[in-house]
Amino acid sequence: MEKIVIAGAGITGLSVGYHLRGLDFLMIEKENEPGGLARSKKVGDFYLDYGGHFIHGKDSYFIEFLKSLFGESLKKWERKACILKNGKLIPYPFQANLSLLPFNEKFECVKDFIESSFKRKKRASNFKDWLEINFGDGICKSFLFPYNSKFWIYPLESLSYEWCEWGIPIPQWTDVLRSALGETIKGLGYNPVIYYPEGGIGEFPLKIMESFKERIVFGREIKGIDLKRKVLILEDGEGIEFEILISTIPLLELIKSIKNPPSSIIKASSGLRFISTIVANAIIKGKDFENIDWIYIPEKWTPFYRTGFYPGRKGNQIPVFSEISILPNSKIEEEKIYLELFALLRKLNLIEKKEDIEYFEIIKIPYAYVIFDSYRRKNLPRILSFLERNSIISTGRYGSWDYLSMEKSFLLGKEVAERVKGKLHENLKKQKI
Repeated sequence: MEKIVIAGAGITGLSVGYHLRGLDFLMIEKENEPGGLARSKKVGDFYLDYGGHFIHGKDSYFIEFLKSLFGESLKKWERKACILKNGKLIPYPFQANLSLLPFNEKFECVKDFIESSFKRKKRASNFKDWLEINFGDGICKSFLFPYNSKFWIYPLESLSYEWCEWGIPIPQWTDVLRSALGETIKGLGYNPVIYYPEGGIGEFPLKIMESFKERIVFGREIKGIDLKRKVLILEDGEGIEFEILISTIPLLELIKSIKNPPSSIIKASSGLRFISTIVANAIIKGKDFENIDWIYIPEKWTPFYRTGFYPGRKGNQIPVFSEISILPNSKIEEEKIYLELFALLRKLNLIEKKEDIEYFEIIKIPYAYVIFDSYRRKNLPRILSFLERNSIISTGRYGSWDYLSMEKSFLLGKEVAERVKGKLHENLKKQKI
């Protein structure tokens, strides 16, 4: 049997392992627990995640898998997200909830959207162009431009739009008009329904690994890869042979770990961009917010682009997360972030004084969102092709350099496992011949 090694025990890596169970493989994870970014930390009676991670899903296989893991303990509810604009909370998505806007702004949003809906034959040249073509100037200027500029940091015209169709819902013009007249439009977007485990999002990866946990080695980091010898070098110098390496390591880190990679691959990977995220977790003593899950903040007065609430509020104690986009290697000033968080929560009338923040921590996520642009489109296929020629399948959100939900990450792991089983079957047939 060929030696299969899976690098990384995040959602995709665990899904690969789950769908390969019964075969001989080894999974290596540098942290001491599974999950990648889908992890939780228990603070008192609360579970705080690595940011606002909720499970969304529409695929029947994925939903049935969730139910098989958690049974009746899996929480499920309809998403309730809002946008903070001029002191008002407007239901999300903005483009289908225009009734709370001032009349002139609402009129421009509806008029421009209807006009744009009849001009969509034009092909977009970049992300900004895609937004204008699909939503019109009114909605773009009122929300989509300021929010996405804050979130992505880079100029919108420098980005491409491959990810947009599943990530940004485009309503029918009739829905936009009805929403402006006060009707609530439900079910738009990839995440209208939320699933969440009782023990925080970190319970999800723990459940996935139950059937093969003896094959996972925690606390070991891959420091080098010798492609000629097909050997992984761990931090203590130990070498592990592989025939097939399934890597969910961030693609740039994977390339750095390869011994003497071709200069063309180094050059191809050098222009891949990404943004990092700072997550400010807190437990506050304050007011409840009518079961709102999260709030998008397009305005410039705060650096946070989103703030939200973890499930499990107890009385007037509320677990909160707030997120900031930053460029990689940006300096982090914890005290400044604390003061910005206090200002945000006070402006939302959730707390009155600093003492109402009973717990505070920040988590930096170095690889948070990959940047989609023409460079990625041109160079990513040649990098992934080079790796596959050397028996490495680079997959997962950061391994495939993509924007994936937990559902998509899990299903990608299933797809990779099926590819590997197919390859093993073909190799076995060749050996018999």
